[in-house]
Amino acid sequence: MAEIKIKSREELIYLLSEAAEIEHGVACSYLFAAFTMKNDASEGLSEDQLAAVQRWRRVLLQVAGQEMTHLTLASNMLTAIGAAPQLRRPNFPAGSGYYPDGFALVATPFDEETLQHFLFIERPEGIYRAPGNHTLTRSPAATSRPEVAMEPGISR
Repeated sequence: MAEIKIKSREELIYLLSEAAEIEHGVACSYLFAAFTMKNDASEGLSEDQLAAVQRWRRVLLQVAGQEMTHLTLASNMLTAIGAAPQLRRPNFPAGSGYYPDGFALVATPFDEETLQHFLFIERPEGIYRAPGNHTLTRSPAATSRPEVAMEPGISR
């Protein structure tokens, strides 16, 4: 993967703002999915199924919490360089045309397709998974992590 060079404070603000926006949207996606899950046996679940759904909901809420931590970190970095925290996000659905690599932000109820979308979002770097495709393959273009280099004379 190509090295990412940040040449100005403005570019750093842009990239951190985009990261915050993505983290915010992803957290909302996880929360929406978690809160669409069935809550009790009166909704047609056996006790074993209910226990499984409760475990899944806990995991989704934990991941949403991690995404909120990422949003906080990006916002703290923005504040540290004298910019405002980024708390805006596009309305759902935010199509993949705006985000890279087939990435889309959607608010969908928890089901197999939503789970596959979350696996696509959270895939390891260098691994390609087409949306809706259950096969993981190494992306030929992504053989290493991108390096972020600040130019020596970055303006403030």
